[in-house]
Amino acid sequence: MGPDHDRVHRCASQLLGHVLLGANHFYWEDQDHGEQIGEHWLLSKTGFFDGSYHLPCIIRDPRPSADGSRGTAVTEYTEAVDVLPTVCEAFGLEVPPATDGRSLAPFFASGDAPQGWKDAAHWEFYFHGDGERLGVNPHDCSLCVLRGPRYK
Repeated sequence: MGPDHDRVHRCASQLLGHVLLGANHFYWEDQDHGEQIGEHWLLSKTGFFDGSYHLPCIIRDPRPSADGSRGTAVTEYTEAVDVLPTVCEAFGLEVPPATDGRSLAPFFASGDAPQGWKDAAHWEFYFHGDGERLGVNPHDCSLCVLRGPRYK
């Protein structure tokens, strides 16, 4: 992630933190997708470069059980599908059975990944609108990525 992403995220975090964050509030800030902001001479979202999918996420759990992990940075792979089970667990709700993700709550308690945590992330990017312009069948215009520690 480039310095522009970090700067924008820090500014938003500071502003939101001053306005919304109280001692007893569960706070979650993340993004749907990244923007290139000039990296690789690109603007907007693309499907290949990490700046589009390696996104910052800040979570603050006010419960005392999370005190041991405050200020830690998680480097393990997490995905958007982990949001629902995390929120459900944090608020004592049942996680729907068809949910694909896993709760991030174990990270709150220790800062460490639970046993058997995912070792890769996956995403798909569709650019069907560009197919005709490129002379390619729009249904062939997609990118499927499996991102792990060694390969992308």
